[in-house]
Amino acid sequence: MGRVKYKFTGTTMGGSGEQKLSGNRDIVSGSGGNGAIPLEDSTIQVTVEWKGHKEEMELSTGASRK
Repeated sequence: MGRVKYKFTGTTMGGSGEQKLSGNRDIVSGSGGNGAIPLEDSTIQVTVEWKGHKEEMELSTGASRK
């Protein structure tokens, strides 16, 4: 799969990084963020880039979708 770049931002937290995939479907990183915990009922914007592709998504910490 090669290298993957990722970025995430929320109201109280954010981070980014680049990593070579190890063959499983998870990206686990011990660095690249500010260590803050997202607020309840908040959203986190995530961008993932790999091999010329880019995907953006929104994650929720429990807020109902509108």
